[in-house]
Amino acid sequence: MIGACSFLRKKSQHSDAAFYSHWLNVHGPLAAQLHGVNRYLQNHFIVDSPHTNDLARSLNLNGLAEMWFENETDRQICYDSKQEKVCDVDSLLFIGASARVVTDVTPVIRPREPARGERVFLFTGDDPRDLGDIFKAIAGFPGVIGVTDHVVTKPGAEPTQEREAVQIKVSRIVTVTANDPGILDRAHDVVIAGGGDSIAVFDSTEHYLI
Repeated sequence: MIGACSFLRKKSQHSDAAFYSHWLNVHGPLAAQLHGVNRYLQNHFIVDSPHTNDLARSLNLNGLAEMWFENETDRQICYDSKQEKVCDVDSLLFIGASARVVTDVTPVIRPREPARGERVFLFTGDDPRDLGDIFKAIAGFPGVIGVTDHVVTKPGAEPTQEREAVQIKVSRIVTVTANDPGILDRAHDVVIAGGGDSIAVFDSTEHYLI
């Protein structure tokens, strides 16, 4: 599975509430019509959460959009389509800066129900660890209902709009969702153990549109 992940920063004149409302209720339905999208979800970062660490706050991000495709052909058709141009025009209304990466995405545990809590881990450095055992441990925690692993393969296309690019280097994106938010603290400890200070951690809410 191929992922297209976009890091988003709101326009400075917009409140958080206005940004998230437009992204979810206006932009979301437009993006959900794009060709070949197997799964589309928005991760709305809770920047003022005590679990969002200093590195995450320094990135000044408001969210992460994920689009999953079966293959590279579908992804290319999607981003060359007329509907993508419609999305680009709408993006100018609420997004102040963005960056996109292409990933090899693996749903370690595919969510089957809405989550009550989510934590997103952005690996901003090269982490030599094999995360297989880490994912196995997290999958065994009671209350964990979803784990997704994005391994970044290349930067995506530059935004077509005249707007600032988010300066960020990410090698991996891991998301963990749970129906018991307290279990996310256990998952957090396992993921960052041995990862140094190069993992940005965001508390987040997830919204599935496809």
